[in-house]
Amino acid sequence: MIKVLHTADLHVGWENYSRPTDQGLSSCLMAFRDTLDEITEIAVEEAVDLVVIAGDLYKMRDPSQTYQSIVAEFIAEISRDRGIPVVIVPGNHDLPGNPTKASTLDVFDVLEAKNVTILGGKPELSRIQTRSGHIVVAPLPWIRPADLQDADSLATAYQTIARQLANEAGSMMLVDTPIRPPAILVGHLTVANARPGSEAGMMLGKDPIIPVMELARPEFDAVMLGHIHNGQVFDDQYPVVAYCGSPQALDFSDEGDQKHVLIWQIEKGCTTFKDVPLITTRRFQTVNVEIDGLFTTPENAAWSTPNSPKGEIVRVNITVPKHLASQIDNNAIHEALKGAAWVQINKRVLQDNVPVRDVAALAGMSPMQALEKYCQDKTLTPGFDKAVLEAAAVLMKGE
Repeated sequence: MIKVLHTADLHVGWENYSRPTDQGLSSCLMAFRDTLDEITEIAVEEAVDLVVIAGDLYKMRDPSQTYQSIVAEFIAEISRDRGIPVVIVPGNHDLPGNPTKASTLDVFDVLEAKNVTILGGKPELSRIQTRSGHIVVAPLPWIRPADLQDADSLATAYQTIARQLANEAGSMMLVDTPIRPPAILVGHLTVANARPGSEAGMMLGKDPIIPVMELARPEFDAVMLGHIHNGQVFDDQYPVVAYCGSPQALDFSDEGDQKHVLIWQIEKGCTTFKDVPLITTRRFQTVNVEIDGLFTTPENAAWSTPNSPKGEIVRVNITVPKHLASQIDNNAIHEALKGAAWVQINKRVLQDNVPVRDVAALAGMSPMQALEKYCQDKTLTPGFDKAVLEAAAVLMKGE
């Protein structure tokens, strides 16, 4: 049995919703570094034999020296200092558009970094030696249009390579019998019916979609994927196909998503896995406030939630009538949420007078019917329209 930690989509260099720290670095970058340290500790505590990174170490294709240093320290801590082999399969953010240019990962090969293997240059199997034995890795990295030669499309290219790798793994079974090392497929791509996450805001074009069954081939003992930031598992077949998801929350599309890494126990025919939650990930929270000027006013609106945000990135969505919009005190909101790491205030201003467009519809209406239509056309606090109509009925009776 070989134990593997699976992560992907580190996106070091993402600095949205961030402010400078005392060290002169962004608070977002410091949070990312803390998460990388946590992943290292999980690898040690779980006594894994191999760490797999399924692409996108950086946010951009030309990261700064600071970003490169943080990633290099992370890789070196695991591979050199802890003695755990690291396998990296490139993602779309790791590769330049021009194949003749160096990628962000080439430096590991140039320096011949110990225990670090970059796969993806050629669609071929690689044997990785771990302390628990060999494991065979089939790489399916991000494919650029410039990488294509005879394939009709990107989707066709992915499927062709997956079949080729599976055939090689099948041939290996015959050669290595009766003892064959387990084989895993590691890819950076989009499979059909995958739930999208914060990666959607980074896409420049349309992703090729690969049927999951093109990857879930019996020659492999697990399929470990990157690119989709929502962790998800396709476990209705063997081998299991899984996205580990991004280890850090990047924007509000990640709100409520518990970030984690996957720990796999790879054995021929009976691979299992578990998720290990990450506690250093940033948290996003949305607070919705509706001000109607009657039951809720700018003075008594509850800007903070029952559990006051601490270190969270908070988005306050305020719906307010036009005549009250100027009374919204942004400073008071920031003071009430001073425990948050970041506060973003969004206002949706409603027009005070909503014209009745269908005048003909009012013809022949009773006063009560007209009032009822008025209430329907207005944005009122739930239940308030009923109170208005009941009060009007009492007035009309002269009581």
